[in-house]
Amino acid sequence: MRSALLVWLVVVVTGCQSAPPRDPESFAAHTIGQGGSLILLGPLTVPAYQSSIYFQGGRAVDYIEVNQHYPHCRLELWTVDDHPQIVNPDRFAIHDVARNLEFAHMALPASQPLAALEMPALYSGMPLREVRAVSLYLDSRQQRDVYRLTCRHWVEVREARDLTVRDVRRILAGVFTLQLR
Repeated sequence: MRSALLVWLVVVVTGCQSAPPRDPESFAAHTIGQGGSLILLGPLTVPAYQSSIYFQGGRAVDYIEVNQHYPHCRLELWTVDDHPQIVNPDRFAIHDVARNLEFAHMALPASQPLAALEMPALYSGMPLREVRAVSLYLDSRQQRDVYRLTCRHWVEVREARDLTVRDVRRILAGVFTLQLR
C-alpha cells in the first residue's frame, strides 16, 4: 500500500511540472494577436485596376504565378485605381486577426482514373481539400488605404494544419518583417 501511494505521489508531482516553453515561431499564425506590426521594407506597386498584390517564397508575384497549394499571402488595399498604386515602406499596426477555414473539391485531372481517389472521400461528400487562412487587419496613419494581409494554403483534409508564424515569415521574408507584441 505504501509503495502504491509513493508511486501515485511521484506521478502527481511530475505531472504538475510545467512543460518546457514552446517555440513561438511554431504557434498557429492566428495567435499573432493585436499589438504586433508588419514592417514593409521597400516600396510595392499594386497594378492598375487591381487592389491587391501577392507574395510567395519571399517575393511579390502576379496572381497567375501563385501556387495555391503552397503558403502565400495577399496584401489588400481598400480601393482600385486606373493607375498603379504605390505602397511605401511603413510600419503597419495589426489591430485584428481572423482565422478562416474553407473547403474545396479539387477537379480530377483527365489523366487520373477515378480509382485513384479515396473511395470514402468520393462517396461521403467530404471535401478533398481545406483552405486554411489567417487575415491580419492593418492600420497606418500615413497609408490608410492599406487594409489587410491574408495568408493561406490548401491542404489535404487528413493532413490539415494551420499556417504558423514561421510560415508567414518565410512567405514575406525580404519584403516584410513581422514583429510580434
